[in-house]
Amino acid sequence: WQDPVLWKNVVQNISATLQVLDPDNAGQYASLESTYLAELDELHTTIVSRVSDLEDSQKFLVTQHDSLAYWCKQYGFEKFSLEGISTTDQAGIHEIEELTEHLQENKVGVLFGESTVPTDQMQAVIDAAKDIGWTVKLGGVLYTGSLGDSGTNSSTYLGMMAFNAETIVSGILEGGTDNQ
Repeated sequence: WQDPVLWKNVVQNISATLQVLDPDNAGQYASLESTYLAELDELHTTIVSRVSDLEDSQKFLVTQHDSLAYWCKQYGFEKFSLEGISTTDQAGIHEIEELTEHLQENKVGVLFGESTVPTDQMQAVIDAAKDIGWTVKLGGVLYTGSLGDSGTNSSTYLGMMAFNAETIVSGILEGGTDNQ
């Protein structure tokens, strides 16, 4: 669900199913599908435009869990994560050291927390990097397993995706320059 281009397939499948199950309202489902697909296209265009502010050498996304792999694939980022997909996984010292070395080798100076898990593991990476003379900063917190709070821009799928893209690009542009 982190790739709006792939999400279009979900929207189309849901609409087609609803049209079969409720033929009296098929026209309304088709209309809503068309509108939402256009909004997803606009979102994708916005993300592509924002991501174009980064050099290819800056397109590293470091998060606690491997939850943004599809997003990274769609927008040309290399993905590093401390833990697997599950938010119940806990990284040990070995994983922290391994990720820290990876960050230094690839000259990555920013990482991102996730709204559904505490950022203490990411702070451990920041501390471990400091111990080896590498500066890593928290670039922001992303919505990966939930939407934002009701009434905020990130409380919808479209808003959450735009928020995440802006947070990632801004975080990279503002955060990872101390090691240059």
